[in-house]
Amino acid sequence: MKDQLTQQATQTPSDEKKTGTPKIPLKTQFEQLQSSEQGLTGEEARRRLDKYGPNDTTGTKRESGLVQFLRLFLNPLILILLLASLISAILGDPVDASIIFIIVMSSNILNFVQRETWSPPMHAWCRPPICKYNRRH
Repeated sequence: MKDQLTQQATQTPSDEKKTGTPKIPLKTQFEQLQSSEQGLTGEEARRRLDKYGPNDTTGTKRESGLVQFLRLFLNPLILILLLASLISAILGDPVDASIIFIIVMSSNILNFVQRETWSPPMHAWCRPPICKYNRRH
């Protein structure tokens, strides 16, 4: 009994148990992708290129900075705080209203600046590498 418990405690779980995703056999994956271990034939690669287009994400259109900044105000928490600021102003408490408004604006400005600072490096990192490889069968 003790040996069984020790054996169970020292066994490492399979990849399926670790990640929660099922392990699909390689042969089944090739069948699902209509491919093989040798890869696609030139004709099949051309057919898929014509059907699906190139594997390129660089052509995605980017929104203007103003639109990106205004989108930050669509956050429900930001909207609630702005409403609280407005209610405070209406009820005659301009100090609280201005404090809430300044905090919201400072937060959104900081968020926008951080996004703009990190956006170019992230876009460069996400660009696919340029590979020139021609496989002939």
